[in-house]
Amino acid sequence: MRRLPAAGRALVVCGKGNNGGDGLVIARVLQAQGWLVDIALVLGDRVVGAAELNRRRLQGVADITFIAADKLADALDTGYRVLIDGIFGTGFSGALPAAVAEVCRLLNAASGLKVALDIPTGLTATAAPPMPTLSAPISPTPSPPTNPPISATRAKRCAAKRCVWISALIEPITREKAA
Repeated sequence: MRRLPAAGRALVVCGKGNNGGDGLVIARVLQAQGWLVDIALVLGDRVVGAAELNRRRLQGVADITFIAADKLADALDTGYRVLIDGIFGTGFSGALPAAVAEVCRLLNAASGLKVALDIPTGLTATAAPPMPTLSAPISPTPSPPTNPPISATRAKRCAAKRCVWISALIEPITREKAA
C-alpha cells in the first residue's frame, strides 16, 4: 500500500488452498482501502480451508468481482495497477500444471505491479523448477521460514526483486536495472 497509496484496480489470482486464502484476505484489505478488486480462482471453484472461508466472506461485497479463469486473458486486457499471485506457496513442488503455467505467462506479460504472496508461483522452496515462474518485483516470504525450509539467500533474492530464469538458475535483477 505504501508503493501504491492511491486506490485503483487490482487482480488477485488464487489457488485452492492456504495461499489462495491469503490472496482472498488481501483482496478484502484492498477493497477496504477503496480498491476495485477482481479475483480469479485459477484452479477451479472448488477451494478448501482458508480459501473457502475467505471466499464466503467476500460473497456480495461491493467492489469485489469473481471472474472465471477462462476470462482472465480478457480481464488482463482491461489493465490493473497491481496483480497479486496467491496460487501456490512454499508447499509447492513439481511441475506447474499447464493451465497455471499459462496464467503465469499471462501475468508476466501484463502491465502493473506484480506481487507474489509467500513465494512466486512455480518457484519451489528448495530447487529450481523446470519452467519459468511468475516474475514478481515484490514477494513477501515467511519469517521465520516455513516447511519446506527456504534458505535465507533464496528468500532474500525473492523479496522486492524480480526473479528471472536463466539456465535454470535464479538471477535477481533489481527494479532499477530492469527499467
